[in-house]
Amino acid sequence: MLQDTVLMGGGLFLITGAIIWVLLNKVNASQLSQQKKRLATYGLLAILIAVAIFVIDWHSSNYKANYAALDITPILWLS
Repeated sequence: MLQDTVLMGGGLFLITGAIIWVLLNKVNASQLSQQKKRLATYGLLAILIAVAIFVIDWHSSNYKANYAALDITPILWLS
């Protein structure tokens, strides 16, 4: 399971998304000024976007490292 970057990355993204969702609800319910709420919201969403980019980069680099070396050229039976 630790080799499956799709499951691990998807789980990481979902957990991060849930944490950020809870934090966004707390920020919006707080007594902060509108400007501070907006800045906190933008910061949390930037973190979520950064996690998504990290997961995609991690998966693609792992895929390239594991499968790019395979020789997938078709075998010509009739030469």
